[in-house]
Amino acid sequence: MKLKEGKTYPFSITGLVTLPDKVDYFVLTDPNNVKHLLAIIFYLHYNFKFGQQINCRIDKINCSGKIFIEPEHPHYKLNQSYFFPYLRTEEYKDGQCKPERYAFFSDAFGNEIKMPVDDLPGDYEAKQKINFLITRIKKGKVYISRKIVKEIYNEFNEGKEYPFIISQFKKHPGKRSYYVIKSQSGLTFKLRRKYYKKYNFELGQTIYCRLVSEGEDRYLEPRHPFYKIGKEYKFMIKNIEYIDEYPDIKKQAFILKNKYGKDSIVLIENVNKEKIQDGKLQCRVEDIRKSRLYLKPIYN
Repeated sequence: MKLKEGKTYPFSITGLVTLPDKVDYFVLTDPNNVKHLLAIIFYLHYNFKFGQQINCRIDKINCSGKIFIEPEHPHYKLNQSYFFPYLRTEEYKDGQCKPERYAFFSDAFGNEIKMPVDDLPGDYEAKQKINFLITRIKKGKVYISRKIVKEIYNEFNEGKEYPFIISQFKKHPGKRSYYVIKSQSGLTFKLRRKYYKKYNFELGQTIYCRLVSEGEDRYLEPRHPFYKIGKEYKFMIKNIEYIDEYPDIKKQAFILKNKYGKDSIVLIENVNKEKIQDGKLQCRVEDIRKSRLYLKPIYN
């Protein structure tokens, strides 16, 4: 049974280990008897015990095959609403020294949750409880929103590009900053900034995006500033790494440099090494998702 991103599976706590980084980890064993590590420091308030079985969500499987897991929270579930008491409001300065106001709320464990005041309707009194939706749980920390505006993609055909204007840049706690883009019909959507920092987007700029489906998720992918899907390019081989192929296979891969976004991975077993010239490999761009290029080596 392969583990799938977004799905929840039972894991058993089968050990404790301290790695050379001096961080303590739980050893978790999944349904296929494959072991995973979970940093203890983020889950002290969960009161996990050796031998306990816990449910964990597969939060992400990256292109290197690394699996990121998130245990179920003892009090909260994703996409459900709960009341959180308001604590206070504070003002900070962003990277451009502009003042930004944040409201603080408290979760069930007394951990503080910070939110931009602009996302909240009105002011609140101390200890007043406000209803929020749980939008994300990562490393034991909950992320909340006053409301979720469902992004509607009915007017877009998958794979076709459409123009959008970058109308806002929103900085959220937990390094979850977004560009807000607006369609010609006035619909608004969010782009995670971390994927497109090297695209050098600016407020007021018109960009072109295509609709992409990834499992149950749908999102907009901006046009790459240099590479085009279906075209061939020469890519510099940056280094060689081992990537994980679940459950317990490691394979060698070339890491190919992409100066506009995340580097790409090509399995060495799929490469004719005689075609490598001056440390470069000719590849066709098969797809682009979240700025990452998905490449196929060219043999001719």
